[in-house]
Amino acid sequence: MTPAQHEGASPPQSLGAAMLKYAGLLLLAALPLALLWNNSSWVGILATAYLFAALAAAWNIIGGFGGQFSLGHGVFFAIGAYTVARFYLDLGVTPWLGIFPAAALATIVALLISWPTFRLRGPFFAIATMAINEACFALANYSDAITGGPRGILIPFRAGLSNMIFIERWKYALLMFAFMAIVVLITVWLRRARLGHYLMAIRADEDAASAAGIDVLKAKLQGMALSAFLTGIGGGLFAMYVRVLDHMEQHWQNYLEPRFRAKSNLTLVHGDAYFANFMCPTDPATGTTYLLDWQEPTVDIGGYDLANLFATFWTSEQRHESQREQQILRRYHAMLQAQGVRDYAWGDLLTDYRTGLIYWLLVPVQDRYDGSSKDYWWPKMQCLVAAFREWHCADLLGIAADVAG
Repeated sequence: MTPAQHEGASPPQSLGAAMLKYAGLLLLAALPLALLWNNSSWVGILATAYLFAALAAAWNIIGGFGGQFSLGHGVFFAIGAYTVARFYLDLGVTPWLGIFPAAALATIVALLISWPTFRLRGPFFAIATMAINEACFALANYSDAITGGPRGILIPFRAGLSNMIFIERWKYALLMFAFMAIVVLITVWLRRARLGHYLMAIRADEDAASAAGIDVLKAKLQGMALSAFLTGIGGGLFAMYVRVLDHMEQHWQNYLEPRFRAKSNLTLVHGDAYFANFMCPTDPATGTTYLLDWQEPTVDIGGYDLANLFATFWTSEQRHESQREQQILRRYHAMLQAQGVRDYAWGDLLTDYRTGLIYWLLVPVQDRYDGSSKDYWWPKMQCLVAAFREWHCADLLGIAADVAG
């Protein structure tokens, strides 16, 4: 009897049957995304579900195949997240490359932790890994220079493929789905690989596996290394998805206050701009547009007026129709550059626009308590809440996406 045929380990299916089953399950998992891809709230839930399905499959390599009930995978997840964030912020390394050194570091730490703890069995191994997880959590809270301490790290919203930051949530969902598909495929391979047979034999009876000639400690370490590597990648993807949320106070201190002090990239804003304030020519090619009724002009970020003009009165469908919102923002940014504005990137405009959305979201609340009728403030509130969610404005406030959404 081979180790893989030990009691408790069922023989694997043929490779063809396993791959067919794998493809069928992937299609089933992709079905909700295909049906709900235009609903940002549901797509956000699906992106998170795909990511944690992948993390569960990664944990299963050591916890399921090997029977080692690890409660320390949060450490490997955090290492992946913080390493990717630090490489991106401090060294300018794209997250697409940063996830690999992050995963490698998570693997090294996993091996250092596992070397002594794998000598423990049963609940004692689980207790040891839980203690290490709690110790590392406390350490992260006091490591301001690396983790930002309790406040965390703010990763600026600079949309772009190279930054792994997307405006549309369905792109994140596709990314997480692909990660899940890869991790599950690895477990399908592992079920037929020698390491998988060794791990299942150890799970069934560690002493019998050792007597059969299996190097138990080596097999456990290899299983933990693979599990931690994949978990570290998941942590890196998570960091760029939620961008390690931080507080608005830090957003003000690090992003807005220096600009106001230096009077950099600010503009004259109307303060309460509506489309009704514009007098437009019959022929846009030859006429001039006038902005009337300057209620409270001031110097501020350009996103202040833009957010009120677009998101306060357009529904999500109207903003996305023919990419109306994106096209106008692009045109605004192009006109700034044409007029000589420098050092104001597309990502800076998007951050200003999201900051404006946060402000205008509070205005319907004030209207409500000032006694305005629901017919006046409620439609605006609905439009702004949708924009707040779709533009991930919760990231600037330190609110988790699942809470804000």
